[in-house]
Amino acid sequence: MNKLQQFLAKLDHGFLDGLPQVKELEKLDRLFPVLVRCGACRFTCGAQYYETLQNHVNAGGDYVRDVSIPIGGDARAAAWVPECPVTPAAMVRQAFVAPRPHVDAWTAAAKAAAPSAQQLETERLLAQARAAGDNATVRAILEGMKPSAAPRGWDCIPAFDETQCGGVFDGRGVVSDADPGL
Repeated sequence: MNKLQQFLAKLDHGFLDGLPQVKELEKLDRLFPVLVRCGACRFTCGAQYYETLQNHVNAGGDYVRDVSIPIGGDARAAAWVPECPVTPAAMVRQAFVAPRPHVDAWTAAAKAAAPSAQQLETERLLAQARAAGDNATVRAILEGMKPSAAPRGWDCIPAFDETQCGGVFDGRGVVSDADPGL
């Protein structure tokens, strides 16, 4: 049995003895559902919300009669796994200064994709020709440069095809299977 199952086994027929036991349940599983029965209503909520909602009920003139575990709580407890601890803020800085092999791989890929000496020289000559106003040289340099074959930006996004979804595209990013005349 895990810790949550052990906690539920200690309860008297699934009833919690008010806020102290709800707080104990909250430490184990803050979102575990509890059934709250009041004088005029009943509702379920996560264990972490019980105290706040109890205060609202009392402020409204009603009272909390009892708190219990709803049906299905045993199954949830059987599949329960403790929450992962949150990393303290002091540890975050270490994550940024620790060695990161994937970043080193990105750096190597960026260096491989860096412009060659020939490309840099072509860019320099083009800038000089533009500055001098020599349009014939600019035209010759630009004709010698080849555009990248890889699509970039919006060119990578495929065109919308209504036949793929069976709906109607309204031009605002909404696809509907309703009649286009509506």
